[in-house]
Amino acid sequence: MFVFALPLGLAATRNATAGVRDLSGALEFAQVPIVLTVLVMVGWNVYMVQAAKRLRTLMQLLDEVDRYSAVIQAVDVLDRLDAVGHRSLKARDRGEILQALRVTRDTLVSGLRTEKVLRQSRGLLTRHADLIHSLETNLVALRALEVNHQASEYGQLLHEALQISQRVQQEVGRIADL
Repeated sequence: MFVFALPLGLAATRNATAGVRDLSGALEFAQVPIVLTVLVMVGWNVYMVQAAKRLRTLMQLLDEVDRYSAVIQAVDVLDRLDAVGHRSLKARDRGEILQALRVTRDTLVSGLRTEKVLRQSRGLLTRHADLIHSLETNLVALRALEVNHQASEYGQLLHEALQISQRVQQEVGRIADL
């Protein structure tokens, strides 16, 4: 990385008055590539830490797959020892071990497939959470509009009742005048 940053340091110090012949010019020349190299290295390490966090579950599952492979190899060694006449496993124990290995294999395959689906749809899950939040916000707004609409309907009914009351008073006043 430092080699790629050297031309940038040279370009930055090209018009410097001291040049690279004395110590201050040499320090000014070296400063740009060193700073650039450090920044790129820090950025790369931050990126790698983030990538490792995203893949931690996958790494744990792959460790379990390695352990499973080691158990399979151990059973194979025991089978080969049994073939040469050294009885180390009973037939009943071997059957139980093979059944447990089948269940373990199915569980590992299921776990790996689940992790793959979750990893591929990580953005979808984030968008899903945003969508739910947006729906909740919109639902609250709709409820507020509904309350406002009910209040305006109530206001209209009250206004109509007031108009009816005024008409009745006018009619009562006309009747009283007669």
